[in-house]
Amino acid sequence: MDENNCFENAEDLAAAGKLADVAINGTMDEIHVETTIPLLEAGYDVLLEKPIAPSKDELRSLEEVVEKTGQKVVICHVLRYAPFYLAIKERVARGEIGDIMHIHTTENVSYHHMAVAFIRGKWNRRDVNPMLLAKCCHDLDLLCWFKSGIQPTKVASFGGRHFFVPENAPEGSSKRCHDCGIERNCEFSALRHHVDNAWWPFYALAGESRYESGQEVSDEQKVAHVSTSEYGRCVWHCDNDVVDRQSVIVEFEDGCVATHDMVTNSAKGVRRIQITGTKGEIFGDMIEGKFTLSKPGATSGDEALVEEVDVDLHGDHHGGGDLRLVADFLSVVRGEGGSISTTLYPIQSTVTSSLTLQILQCAKSESFRLIDDVPSRRGFMSSTVLVTGAAGFIGSHVVRELLEQGFSVRGTVRNPANAEFLKNLPGAERLEIVQMDLLASESVIPAVKGCGDVIHCAAALYVGVDDAQTQVVDPSIQGTQNLLDAIDAVGGVKRIVHTSSVAAVRQTDFKSGRIFNYEDWCDDASVDSNAYGYAKAGAEMLARGWVASKSESEKPRYVSINPCVVFGPVMSERHLEGSMTILDHLMKRKYPFLVKMHVNIVDVRDVAKAHVKALTMGPDGGRYIVYNESLWMPEIAKLLRRRVPERKWAKIVLTKSLTYLLSVFHPQLSFAWVRKNIGTTCSYDVRPAVEDLKMEWLPLEETVVDAVQSAIKAGWR
Repeated sequence: MDENNCFENAEDLAAAGKLADVAINGTMDEIHVETTIPLLEAGYDVLLEKPIAPSKDELRSLEEVVEKTGQKVVICHVLRYAPFYLAIKERVARGEIGDIMHIHTTENVSYHHMAVAFIRGKWNRRDVNPMLLAKCCHDLDLLCWFKSGIQPTKVASFGGRHFFVPENAPEGSSKRCHDCGIERNCEFSALRHHVDNAWWPFYALAGESRYESGQEVSDEQKVAHVSTSEYGRCVWHCDNDVVDRQSVIVEFEDGCVATHDMVTNSAKGVRRIQITGTKGEIFGDMIEGKFTLSKPGATSGDEALVEEVDVDLHGDHHGGGDLRLVADFLSVVRGEGGSISTTLYPIQSTVTSSLTLQILQCAKSESFRLIDDVPSRRGFMSSTVLVTGAAGFIGSHVVRELLEQGFSVRGTVRNPANAEFLKNLPGAERLEIVQMDLLASESVIPAVKGCGDVIHCAAALYVGVDDAQTQVVDPSIQGTQNLLDAIDAVGGVKRIVHTSSVAAVRQTDFKSGRIFNYEDWCDDASVDSNAYGYAKAGAEMLARGWVASKSESEKPRYVSINPCVVFGPVMSERHLEGSMTILDHLMKRKYPFLVKMHVNIVDVRDVAKAHVKALTMGPDGGRYIVYNESLWMPEIAKLLRRRVPERKWAKIVLTKSLTYLLSVFHPQLSFAWVRKNIGTTCSYDVRPAVEDLKMEWLPLEETVVDAVQSAIKAGWR
């Protein structure tokens, strides 16, 4: 390397100007933050070795700089990327074992790894980093990753240093291995480990001149080096004070319990995992690269239905995760979004760090210690989630998602008769339906009372209404005001997720091809020109202003979800109204022709997931556009002709001129609408939703086909 590109410290590197797009920080744990901050301020995106920081103050300092600079930091929690754990995560995410009830992970640290790294080596002092954070932050991260953002609320930790202490030194031993009378019969002999077996040379031979320069080192030279270095000390006579065993018990807000056991002095290093769910369990061994998925089999005549999965581990260290981590980091910094494993900071760390920092406090003490104060803002199992507009297209899927995750839900509807279908949802015993009219303030307060979380889905769509002010604007703006007034009157609401729309983002008049983002607002709408955009922007601005007026102590968390055109499975015939009108017209063949309209689509199931995730994931005040892909109307029809051939679908595509002519006779079309919507395109930047909420989109074709087939299957079309 050119000596001009070698620097004494991160400050000197930063002062040299930006030399690259990214930096990899592999420094020692205790200086992670102090070396990362100058790099961020110099404009580098950073891949940071774990653990993030050894103290809360340093963690907060890093968060502030990330927020100020806007640079990206990805954490090397590499086990998320290992095919073994990724395969398990995908099975869990698909619901194959149901809701997680218990997680048990074990890390057995081999006797020779323990000796070289945590007794003789760099990580043997808890004032640098406690054992759990230095060795097991991977595992603590996995616990939270498998729980998909559900906060830990209680942590108990037990352990201590019991074996590698001076009083356990064998009779006849000395303080260094090279002159020890029992060295040849000792399993912890440094000469056995680093000369005879050449284990861990990058630790034990660090500083040896020939090794450092890439030359071959003879056994005699190895003996000479180890005999005088810290790696030649007796394991019972070192200055180590980290634990040699420790267990952690974590309770999450949904009642799930997770345990992690760190055990040293094992014959071989291994990581094992067992996840027990409501529908089955997974048990696996990372080193073997295999896991079994077992489900009760009584209904099929077996005790258990067992699937054995052999995961390919070829590739690199950490079970094949290293290269995948680097690839994901590059994807993130290119703006392409991360994978399901992404460790973009501070988003991924909001849960993990709250757990690891509490465990840090446990681990710094050898005495047993119970922690019962992990910051929690949810309290899902002790609080009911209020969903307004629960019988609507989005609202009903939000209810379904909440019930599937074990929450208690109170759903509001104007007409209870329209909500009967909700009683058939799995988990409906935890669902309460109440009648409420957002425009009748006296009915709102009883609905809000007793709820700690509010997901506000109720609104009106601008499709064929006679009076836009009373049918679209008032339900959105005045209805939202009445809800906020009720929250003020009742108190106790800690989180609000507000269903807004891209109509609140996209301006009424825009240049074709524009890409909108979360900073954009529909600020040129009126009741006459764009009633829906006017209503959604007005309601969202109202809510954000209300939150901003609160003191920090009484301010609830507020996040908006801004979906585009929402397609997907319908649960009620009434769901074919609103954004589903587009597909409904195609199914009914209301018109024998197609217009060249560009449709920005997202699946209603993804919209529902975004709402539930937003209760705790991402920063307060977040504004999340949810959008997958776009199709032209003729492309939608072509897709349906291929996938649903038993139905007849329109084929004729009108030119823009003919569409103008049609608008003369069509009551819901106008010259202005044709000018703005036919042949024009726009798109949306969804990186915040991907990065903050870890959103992944269902395949677009699946979204369209499931929407149509659900209506056909129900006999509604």
